[in-house]
Amino acid sequence: YAGCGAQLQRRLMPAHVKENVEAHLSKTAILVQKQSDKIMKQIEQQGDKITQQGDKIKQQEDKIKQQGDTIKKQADKSKQQEDTIKKQADKSKQQEDTIKK
Repeated sequence: YAGCGAQLQRRLMPAHVKENVEAHLSKTAILVQKQSDKIMKQIEQQGDKITQQGDKIKQQEDKIKQQGDTIKKQADKSKQQEDTIKKQADKSKQQEDTIKK
């Protein structure tokens, strides 16, 4: 009954009944508080797990972005190489034409 705020007036019931009821209320209040603490701890743990999962997802997103950036750089490099090869082919063609003349 500690902390639950219930107080029974002595004149409404015999002393032994009042003591039994107050003892029961006290035990009930303690059990409710323990259950409440347990539930709050579980909620906190679930919150921590959700935060950790969020962090993992963020890391995966960052990794995917980095991979995308790497692929883009490789594609750009391939395009540059393709352009270089094309220029070399054009130059070779010009040299071939000059030799034919």
